[in-house]
Amino acid sequence: MSWSVTASDTSVGSVTLAAGTTVLVVAISWSTGTLTYVRWDGTDMTLAVSIVGTNNAAAVFFMNRPTITTGAVTADVTMNTANALSITGTIGETAVAGDTDTNSSGAGTNDFLSVSVATVTGDIVFYAGDKHLGGNWNSVDVNYGHSAIEVHAASPTVGTWGDVDDQQMCCCAVALGIKPIARSNIIVVS
Repeated sequence: MSWSVTASDTSVGSVTLAAGTTVLVVAISWSTGTLTYVRWDGTDMTLAVSIVGTNNAAAVFFMNRPTITTGAVTADVTMNTANALSITGTIGETAVAGDTDTNSSGAGTNDFLSVSVATVTGDIVFYAGDKHLGGNWNSVDVNYGHSAIEVHAASPTVGTWGDVDDQQMCCCAVALGIKPIARSNIIVVS
């Protein structure tokens, strides 16, 4: 099993997924409102993890085997950021949500927050965060600003979110196991 992750900013307009996408992951952040759905070109995605802080929120959603390759990410809140992360690899691979973690703080309390998830070999950890006036992921493999990924065999896997400004913030993480479709063993007797 081999795969790669390609990121696209989907906060404005439509996006074309990477060729051969088997799993679509969307990491979003928003400031106000109650999130009830995130959709890829009109089809509901599966919620993996979410956190609502003080005037900020973040979530990670995923969809196995998306059939639409060019579309838009929509939600019933006004998104601050949205990243579509295309997982490409062996045809038929699917994601299964594993361990999750969330963390939040009010203004004037922390510069950085950490989230930690248990992982097994082959998991990809997806992070989402939101912070009033900024924020960035640290100690991760690939940083997309308000979202990030980490590929580790070690457990637990820890990501740190924030910056040097004590503002309200929140963050979340999920370990997604990327699994091949189960194949049945067929025995032919002649």
